[in-house]
Amino acid sequence: MAMTYSVFAAIGSMAVVAIGVAAMSKTVVALTPKSLDELSFEERVEHDLGRELLNLEALDYGSLTAENKSRIAELQKIDPKVAFSHVNEVGLVIFVSIIVVLYGIMGGLHAAFLTDLLQGGLIIILSVLLLPFAMVKVNAFYGGESAWTAFGIVKEQLPEASLKLFGSAYTVDFTWYYIVSLCIMVTLNVAIQPNQLVAIGSAKDEYSARFGFVAGNFMKRAVTVLWGIFALFAIVLYEGTLRNPDLVWGYATLDLLGSLNVGLVGLMTACLLSALMSTADCHMITASSLLTNNVYGELFPGKEEKHYLVAGRIFGLLVISGGAWLAVSFSDILSMLKFLWGFFSVFAPSFWLGMVWRRASARGAWCSIGVGAMVFVLLPAILPSTFSSLRYNEDLLVETPARVFERSTSESSAEQQQIPGKSVYWSDGIGFDKEGVLRGKGMFNLELWLISRFGFDLSKNSYAINETLRNCARILLPFGVLLSISFFGRNRLSNGMERFFAKMRVPVVVDREEDRHLLELAYESANSNQQIKLFPESEWEFKRWNKEDAWGFVVSCLAVVCILASLLVIL
Repeated sequence: MAMTYSVFAAIGSMAVVAIGVAAMSKTVVALTPKSLDELSFEERVEHDLGRELLNLEALDYGSLTAENKSRIAELQKIDPKVAFSHVNEVGLVIFVSIIVVLYGIMGGLHAAFLTDLLQGGLIIILSVLLLPFAMVKVNAFYGGESAWTAFGIVKEQLPEASLKLFGSAYTVDFTWYYIVSLCIMVTLNVAIQPNQLVAIGSAKDEYSARFGFVAGNFMKRAVTVLWGIFALFAIVLYEGTLRNPDLVWGYATLDLLGSLNVGLVGLMTACLLSALMSTADCHMITASSLLTNNVYGELFPGKEEKHYLVAGRIFGLLVISGGAWLAVSFSDILSMLKFLWGFFSVFAPSFWLGMVWRRASARGAWCSIGVGAMVFVLLPAILPSTFSSLRYNEDLLVETPARVFERSTSESSAEQQQIPGKSVYWSDGIGFDKEGVLRGKGMFNLELWLISRFGFDLSKNSYAINETLRNCARILLPFGVLLSISFFGRNRLSNGMERFFAKMRVPVVVDREEDRHLLELAYESANSNQQIKLFPESEWEFKRWNKEDAWGFVVSCLAVVCILASLLVIL
């Protein structure tokens, strides 16, 4: 199981690296645009198609002719580019990956943690650097005078629906029920990521691990709010200019900072590279260590330490190479995020139930891992590659209904806008191949296809409902398999497992001798610390809360309220 986890964890680490590499490369691509005169003939044709689509989408959908509506649908399937770069994106991905490999190999895990502390400051700079300049440009364009005036202008220019967190036509992909299902799934999966286990395990005691993990995550949420605020300004400034949202950050950097000629574009690029490196090096070292110790070391035991060090570096190179390959394989960053959010569902039940349920069995864990891996990862990737006709099957080329809604601001009268339908069964949507034939793109959504076999017509659902069903399947199916098989199987609790559960009830303390003494006391009598269990005589290992737990929960809830309140005040 350790070998299996190591392989899956390495693939998951590749996906995290891919997100960082893709974000970095797409931003640099946007920083180096070609002028119209520099476009090749093929690029000029695609650019003209992209401009045509942008112009049609900007019109009142209700006033369009049937021919224009048909043309919009056709162009949306083609998905033409509007912006082209002097930099080759694939070449840039390879170049950045080489830098990350050299950086990670030379330093190791200790150096990675130290440099992460420095680079974290650069990420915060990245998060706030563009916002004041965006405010200045909004005020200059619309006649504002202060920061609060700029916020008022944004509110006037954006449709009211775009300032609602849930339930609006503008946020059709992110309804409240989709967010809830996503939060549950990500909460269950985040602890399964190997870098999280390394970070928490490196803390000096239990309190440091808990406080550091929670505080660090709230810091991330705070800067995420800043990114969201800038996104609102970007919509006002650049709507109708770009169709690919992944390029907006780079385009805005060039537009807002480039004209100043004081090196801020270079600073932004350095901040982005730091953000990538601070993530990639930890994942590379963690994944390569897992593969070296749990896979290579098991297959080739008894080698010298120097031998395993070389093997670890080779595995690190493979992890970064895999991340680079994934970065160019996915169509956009959101698709990568959705893949990562659900990837570790395969191991989540084994991790959580293995810690809190004494009845959880190895057989149940293997069945849960096998079913999850086949349904969520292996078959969705293998089937379209093995049977290419699946991508052209008309029954699998269905989409959710397109939606038309009223868009109005205080500066304009109401006009209709269209949100196109989205593919039900293909992760990257539906598009034309080189011969102009419609085909599915990306991975096959096998879980949705299985749900449709029970008679549900998923093409009538909204995209958010289908995505919620996918998240629920990723939560319920693996947990259901493990619970069912373990519950009806024989409960064989070995002495080693008794020691494990006894150890889990003992908090880690700074003093090594005291920590060892507390463990020995717990090992002498497995029932000595049963009183801290919420259900002492049951098979469940949930612990009672103490004051530290209760106050931690209260303070965390207050932090959530403060972040949401700040967001709502701004909106």
